[in-house]
Amino acid sequence: AVVSTQSGHYGRGCEGSSVAWSPHGSYLALCGKKWEHIYILNCKIPDVTTSKMKIPSGKFQNCCSFDKSGQVLATVGVSGEVFLWKLNQGTGVWDLIKELPNFTLATVTTLCWEPTARYLCTGNTKGHVTVHVRDSLKEYNFSNKIDLFNGHNEEITALVCNPYFPYQPEEASVGFSSGLLVIWDIKTKKAA
Repeated sequence: AVVSTQSGHYGRGCEGSSVAWSPHGSYLALCGKKWEHIYILNCKIPDVTTSKMKIPSGKFQNCCSFDKSGQVLATVGVSGEVFLWKLNQGTGVWDLIKELPNFTLATVTTLCWEPTARYLCTGNTKGHVTVHVRDSLKEYNFSNKIDLFNGHNEEITALVCNPYFPYQPEEASVGFSSGLLVIWDIKTKKAA
């Protein structure tokens, strides 16, 4: 992943690196399987500044996604656990606020937030999508989950939620390593 800004280039070439923009374009996150930090570029100010978030020892992150507020970043560790980081407005530091363990035996390869930030979806190497359901939009507690599986036992390489929710059904588009694309209705747990 390489990003060019007015103040320089940020980049590291490695397999499994990921880049995510916050919804309003204020922040750009970069992470990679072999990096010891997650880099957050603050693009709101004239001279781009960089924050480095030290990740828990040995828990390298391979993908990232901002929620709708742009104040919470979800990342996935190479062992499949999901980390939630929140921007502390007072200090400008990103704090680790939650770790969701990996309940599957497969490695989580991708994740995305549903546009209202009620759901956090993860996809894995065995073709399963897990939809983590937030208990409340005020807190980041996930006590319920929905599992989606269509029988394709292959790696999920892309995962996107319908940006037009709530005007259209709650859907997740899932891309597999073979090129297959499946659209799931999250509520009915069926392919659309």
